[in-house]
Amino acid sequence: MIKENEEAFEVNTKTKYFLLTLLALGVILGIPYSVGRLMECSFLNIGSLKADSWMSFWGGYLGAILGIIGAITITTIQISSQTNQIVLAAKENDKLERKRINLNLKIEKNVELFKYLVEIKSTLIKYDHLLSVMLDEQTELIVNYSEHNKISNRYIIGKFERNPKLDQKNNEDLKWIDQIVNNRTEKINFLKNELNQSISSLQALSTNILANRIFINNNNYYYKILEVYMEKIQRELFYINIYIQMEEIKDVEVNIDIRKSETKTNLSEIHELEQQAGVAYTKYMELLISQIENSENKDTDKI
Repeated sequence: MIKENEEAFEVNTKTKYFLLTLLALGVILGIPYSVGRLMECSFLNIGSLKADSWMSFWGGYLGAILGIIGAITITTIQISSQTNQIVLAAKENDKLERKRINLNLKIEKNVELFKYLVEIKSTLIKYDHLLSVMLDEQTELIVNYSEHNKISNRYIIGKFERNPKLDQKNNEDLKWIDQIVNNRTEKINFLKNELNQSISSLQALSTNILANRIFINNNNYYYKILEVYMEKIQRELFYINIYIQMEEIKDVEVNIDIRKSETKTNLSEIHELEQQAGVAYTKYMELLISQIENSENKDTDKI
């Protein structure tokens, strides 16, 4: 719509200039024609004037016209040149202003992004602690189940042998180990709930960080290190989610050592990436600030 309006305006302007040119030519040619016709009129007695008077008139008339045309041409060229300079300067200033606005937006968004990085760091610390405690509790629970099985076997043997004392002792031990298993299972379930909350927070923070990553030049190291950082966190969250869903103690027993080893490796790599992301953030912010200062210096030079 805007383009159509501009084209219409341009056509109207050209038509206007064309009509003005025709009018000017009409005036220029019309005046001498009218004068000549008047000189031929008998009642004005102009037709008897000498040829040199007629040539003098034309010389002065055409000289004045050429002088006016020259003055108009020079003035038009000067105005056009000045207008072009003003337009170019306005475009350059607009370009610099847009660049500054864009850079300021990037700085604002990257400050916000860094806040998410700080939150994700503190959440990862909590996550690491909860997961470590839960894995330790599960390790102990596996031991408790093993003891429970041993006591259960002794209890069955004691009843089979009709040994009241052994039967009573095994029965007491079973109650004691059952209580430990129940308490430990309850604690593990509590830790799982806490872990799920940390996982949800980490997933939300990861999403926010990836969403704000569009305000970083995609060829910058900071952009790339954040991508690797978030991928590593999401990979850890994916596998811990699978692990947390395991309810059978035999499944936990098979996978717990693998989970401990992978968690240790993953969190170590995540910690390194976290430090690299912090350094990259500082360098990228310095780059943005230097670009703003350079654009301001260009404005100063023009003044």
